[in-house]
Amino acid sequence: MSFSNLRGSSPLYILNKEGVPTVNIGSVVNVTAPTPKWGVPMAFGQPQEMVVDLTVKVEDKQGQFFKVPAGDDVYEYENNGVKTPYVLAASRDAINAEVSALRQQAVGVLNSVEYNKQVVAACDDMLRKLNPEFAEKQRQEEEISELKRRFAEQQAQMAELISLLKGKEVPKEERPAKNK
Repeated sequence: MSFSNLRGSSPLYILNKEGVPTVNIGSVVNVTAPTPKWGVPMAFGQPQEMVVDLTVKVEDKQGQFFKVPAGDDVYEYENNGVKTPYVLAASRDAINAEVSALRQQAVGVLNSVEYNKQVVAACDDMLRKLNPEFAEKQRQEEEISELKRRFAEQQAQMAELISLLKGKEVPKEERPAKNK
């Protein structure tokens, strides 16, 4: 089903890719008749893309999508030539395909994590070989991290020692003598 075939109360599927993706199902309120995208006929009889404007209600909010390709059933929405995070679909099958493609892309990224960790490590090694300053900076950062780790360990040990000492009363014979 294409966008031009939508009628009042037809479902419109809206995938929002911003942040964590979500899908909303809106209800079409109005669809304009298809018009040429640029408003004036093309020279030499070249066909021009036809577009429709959609008014959609999602939950209690109403919004509009302008210049949606009339013959398409899925469209990455642009507003004045600027891509938005919205993908519009005129059918459940079309939105299912978009969600599946988005999922597959994310799975591909997750599957490449180990490979990319190896690439980063290899690049760090190459940079150390090529740039002694980089190697020295990295060595200093590692040394600082190790010192911070050791300091944190010592703080924890001191806190444990203090709590043990507070819990025990030292017998009189082991107390240091007071100077008079």
